[in-house]
Amino acid sequence: MALTTRTLLPALLERLPFPVLRTGAQAGAVLASRLVGAAANMLAVVVMARAMPPGEVGVVLTALAAGVLGELLATWGREAVAIQVVPQAL
Repeated sequence: MALTTRTLLPALLERLPFPVLRTGAQAGAVLASRLVGAAANMLAVVVMARAMPPGEVGVVLTALAAGVLGELLATWGREAVAIQVVPQAL
């Protein structure tokens, strides 16, 4: 059976000796993924700004901002509630 990222990371996390290290590793993975996503977005905006006329870039960035606001309204703070409730339930 070939190991994929989906099976490899949980297997590595289970080998960590303390639950605190496991939690820290998971938090680090989440932070790293968010930083990589933010860097990719920034790179995409820079490439768009260089490749497109200013008016079109403004329209695209306005649409992206509207999407972010829509995402914030859609989640409506459920992430913060999940961060508090899920560990208590476990």
